[in-house]
Amino acid sequence: MLPKPILLGGLALALSGCVHYEAQPISPAATARERQARTLADDGLTTFFTDHHTPLPAARWELSDLTLAAFYFNPELEIARTHWATITAGEITAQERPNPALGISPGLNTSTPSNGPSAWILGLNIDFPIETAGKRSHRLTHSRQLSAISRLAIASVAWQTRLAVRRAMVEIEAAETEVDLRAEQLAAETKAVAILEARFNAGESTANEVSRERIALAQTQLAANAAQQRAAINRSALAAALGVPTSAIDTISLSFDQLHLADSADIELSAACNQALTTRADVLAALADYAASEAALQLAVARQYPDIHLGPGYEFDQGDHKWSLGFGWELPVFHRQQGPIAEAAAQRSESAARFNAVQARALAEVEQAFASYRAAQSNVITADTITASATQQKHRLDAIYATGEVPVHAVYAAAVESASARLAQLEAHTAFQLALSDLEAAVQNPSTLNARSWE
Repeated sequence: MLPKPILLGGLALALSGCVHYEAQPISPAATARERQARTLADDGLTTFFTDHHTPLPAARWELSDLTLAAFYFNPELEIARTHWATITAGEITAQERPNPALGISPGLNTSTPSNGPSAWILGLNIDFPIETAGKRSHRLTHSRQLSAISRLAIASVAWQTRLAVRRAMVEIEAAETEVDLRAEQLAAETKAVAILEARFNAGESTANEVSRERIALAQTQLAANAAQQRAAINRSALAAALGVPTSAIDTISLSFDQLHLADSADIELSAACNQALTTRADVLAALADYAASEAALQLAVARQYPDIHLGPGYEFDQGDHKWSLGFGWELPVFHRQQGPIAEAAAQRSESAARFNAVQARALAEVEQAFASYRAAQSNVITADTITASATQQKHRLDAIYATGEVPVHAVYAAAVESASARLAQLEAHTAFQLALSDLEAAVQNPSTLNARSWE
């Protein structure tokens, strides 16, 4: 029989590199408590900022600060990162060489005389598979391209996260500014109503005029309440984009300065399109998908060539020691991988078509976003002109009123018109900022989001 030391040694060799399972149960109650307790003063977030050479804001949070915080907390990004880790682990599998196989075949010759040689027969065979035609290299290339695709998926989620953060900040600024403008409008309309009521009591205006102004005042109050509600809702939207509870946003001050850095930037359509068609995350992912399909085709072609199996063997045959050396390979009798090669070639063609479709979609998104951006930019110019005229008219009437040449109700009517013009101006500027946000997300300029910030 096979000596015990050999058996024990073989068993120890087989088990020496085993990984042991460790349970990691999830407690919904514990994760809920952790999520509800998140703040922007989190120690992990502080370390994350330090690792990115950025100090945690002491006072006001800018767009770049909130974007970085979103990259730390956002759960969709965490899913994308862990998926990348999963796919990258496949590279370990891809570069592994096939293990040799050990075969043991003990036997007993019952016809051997008891006074003769040992009746035991023991055969040991080892099969060493040797891959040919660069299969391992093609397999590893394919796996690395899949890893590149999953890494670029993180970039796509990062851009969507950035867009959500930027849009939420634009909406918050708009709502908070509208609250202030509505307060001014309410004050002016309240004065106008009071003046009209006094004139009505004096018989100088009609009940319809007073009723119309009261309705306008009530509508303005409703609009002011709606603006306050939007400010709260958009703070919740910002919290959702970051991956923190709304209470974490309510404890910080926001700065909107970075939103307006590109207000006067001269963006060219051709440059934006070229940028998107060559550097957008989904375009690069589609390109990596095509490279992966090429590697898969190369692997399928390489599998036409059979692997070699080297099989040294030993046999203890009734006292005799016998050694052998065998060679083996697959015989391509029934097929020569025509099916897998045809499938891989078709998949490569499909990947090429998908790449073209992704580029076409990117071009369409940039052109549409650019058209909206230009239209919003034109509306801003018009709104600024109207607001300047209304403000000038108000100031002129204020100056003339001091001389007694215009009635007081005309002054307050001009104030109401000026407030309305500024509200329209705010709406135009908000639409412009949202269009600029969409254009930024469509182009995905790599200089805006450094890869190290979202990985």
